[in-house]
Amino acid sequence: MDKKKVLLGMLVICVASVIASVIVYIQITPSEEYQIFYTRSGSNAPTIMKNRFVGIDKTVTPSEIIAAPAPDGDIIVFYNPRLEYKDPDNVVIHRAIGRTFSEGKWYFQTKGDALFVPDSWAVPEDYLIGKVVNFNIQPNPLIWGFLFWVTIAVAIATGVTSLVLFLLIKREKKVSPKRADYVV
Repeated sequence: MDKKKVLLGMLVICVASVIASVIVYIQITPSEEYQIFYTRSGSNAPTIMKNRFVGIDKTVTPSEIIAAPAPDGDIIVFYNPRLEYKDPDNVVIHRAIGRTFSEGKWYFQTKGDALFVPDSWAVPEDYLIGKVVNFNIQPNPLIWGFLFWVTIAVAIATGVTSLVLFLLIKREKKVSPKRADYVV
């Protein structure tokens, strides 16, 4: 077998592995425009059940939010307005049922679909994270597991390929003609 063809094949595999790793990384990384959130409560049942994933559009502006009772109002994701700071571990996913403009800022009245009374707070526009655009995403564990193992396999393949490529090149450099081969 020609060593140059083997080395070229190994190099192609190495490059393909790196490209595949980048593609997998891009597929599982949230973007600036779209993100997936997890619901911890059933306050929006039956629209969004407890322990579900929802996709949100983070590019929506406060003036685009439709505020109306269920099922017409938009479901929004926002930082808990009872806190004095925006805690990413304490977000709320409720429907916007009212909207007012005061002091140069939009404020939203919210309510969970399963709750009988509206929330006791007004959500300022700067606490808005986004609008729910995809309800009840069902993550497929087989796909997520597959992506995990593909990433691991790509990393191992890249490492092994690089090692083999390095050893073949090193071995090729060490091969030199023997003196006896030159005797005429």
